[in-house]
Amino acid sequence: GLATVNSRFGTAHGLSPEHAEQWLAHVGLEQPLEQIEGDAQIVADARRHLEEGVTALLDELRLSLDYYGSQEGTLPAQRIVVCGPGVAIPGLIARMEAGLPLPISVGRPSALEGFDPNVAARLTLPFGLALEQ
Repeated sequence: GLATVNSRFGTAHGLSPEHAEQWLAHVGLEQPLEQIEGDAQIVADARRHLEEGVTALLDELRLSLDYYGSQEGTLPAQRIVVCGPGVAIPGLIARMEAGLPLPISVGRPSALEGFDPNVAARLTLPFGLALEQ
């Protein structure tokens, strides 16, 4: 999802991956650019990278859903579950829902419910990998 966006944006501005991720979350996809605090060029570039990333992600998801749906004997997909650091970006889920025919929900293990949403989003994958089968 966002690893490529984060990497491209960070490289373009000489930012560490953590700092680039913070900028992307700060800018998000909801607020008008003129209302977002910070260097106007970095804010605009972060938004551009996010917009391009969401478009690419939606294209990939549509192709995957089409491929899955064309397989004989498959059950129809009823929803999409997303997890990871991208869910902390304001407006990302709404933008994805507008571009896909299925509802989208955030997947978060109940063990991470007490954490800050940004921290929980970052811990979802490691938590899943640590589970015993």
